[in-house]
Amino acid sequence: MSQSTSSFAVGDEAKALYPFLANPAGASNAQIEAFLSKVYDNLFNRTPDAEGLAYWRGEIQNTLKAGQFVGSVLVNIMSGAQNSPAGQDITTLMSKVAVSLEYAQQQGLYGTEWTWADDQAEAMALLDPVGDVPETLLIGMANAQALVMADLVA
Repeated sequence: MSQSTSSFAVGDEAKALYPFLANPAGASNAQIEAFLSKVYDNLFNRTPDAEGLAYWRGEIQNTLKAGQFVGSVLVNIMSGAQNSPAGQDITTLMSKVAVSLEYAQQQGLYGTEWTWADDQAEAMALLDPVGDVPETLLIGMANAQALVMADLVA
């Protein structure tokens, strides 16, 4: 998974979503923290707490100092997800993964073509409301199917 996160991160699409990726080695603490806040929001629908932010900022800095890319840190953030009073991170992440897989499966089933230019905004909007409440997972699955069906009739 680290390899796929690293290959995603070098793409123009990723750099548009995460400006930090355009020049990670030259990033300030504030830029790293802004990147981490965006990652947390996308994965867990919340901001990182101060301890987590400091920890992951240090991990990114150490990874960059070692001449490596931050893909492994992103995998570690996902792998370290926990359900806690701060947030139901495992539940939120797994719900987003399930909706993403449903979206991809429906596209494969019906042979629709996905492109960044045409579909990225819809895909992001599909995942934004999916969280730790079971209804958001069910609604996300139905919305994934509806997006693919809309492509069929368009």
